[in-house]
Amino acid sequence: MFEFPLFHGLDCNLGGTIGSSFDQLKDTDKLVRSFFEYMEAQDDFFKRVTCDSRFDYIRERMQNRVTKQAAESRPLKGIEQSVRNILLTFNNCIVLLYRQWVYDGRKIPMEEMIELATTLLENGMRRFRNK
Repeated sequence: MFEFPLFHGLDCNLGGTIGSSFDQLKDTDKLVRSFFEYMEAQDDFFKRVTCDSRFDYIRERMQNRVTKQAAESRPLKGIEQSVRNILLTFNNCIVLLYRQWVYDGRKIPMEEMIELATTLLENGMRRFRNK
């Protein structure tokens, strides 16, 4: 696979901005809002990397780095590693929700989309909150 130096720093702010400052099981609303606001503030190139399937290999590397940072965070300690991996992978659904929202032309107002995504992710995480 080719290495593109241009892409090496793309995920630096994403992980620090979104992944590390929230409890991933309790702060879903803050995570979703931060992700959507962060993505909407990015330039067209960054959005293309996120939404264009031709850049899946780049986006997946970015997601893997952010997921790794999240896996090392305090909120998920004490949960078995294999379960933690599934929970973190599930949290990556936010990227799919964002992509679909963009593909659909952002017809749902962003505030409603944040609320919808939050509801979907919170209900999926509810069982694990008190572990």
